[in-house]
Amino acid sequence: MVIDVQEKYFEKPNQPLKNSFVKNVEELVKNAKMNNVDVVFLEMGATPTLRSITKVFKNPKIITKHSYSALNAMLSSMVMNHDEYHLCGLYSDICIHATAKDLKKKGHEVVIHNRAVIESDRVLGYYENLDVYVTSSLKIRN
Repeated sequence: MVIDVQEKYFEKPNQPLKNSFVKNVEELVKNAKMNNVDVVFLEMGATPTLRSITKVFKNPKIITKHSYSALNAMLSSMVMNHDEYHLCGLYSDICIHATAKDLKKKGHEVVIHNRAVIESDRVLGYYENLDVYVTSSLKIRN
């Protein structure tokens, strides 16, 4: 699940951290595709996901969400057919956290790729008591 990596968040000149973040998300998505792992792009509102990330797919699966958590959007789009979900995107302490928390409540395993997330300027420590697997790897194997 690629959450909220949308053009509107990158309109201003990117800082080096954001540039490396985008490259890491691109690498993660390419790796998932290479291993035949389903990739879903979740967007808040109408601004599209960065083209550099979706371009590896002919017809990317794009779902619009209307809350911090992507779970309801995933359920209504009927793409919830896995036991484990890998998350990356914006913002780790808001949308990533809310989605991971809801997925865990539904009994799914969750992996957060911490090299492919950016936290907001809020307090860090969002993984505490969430019981998710956090990895620095950008590899996904089916």
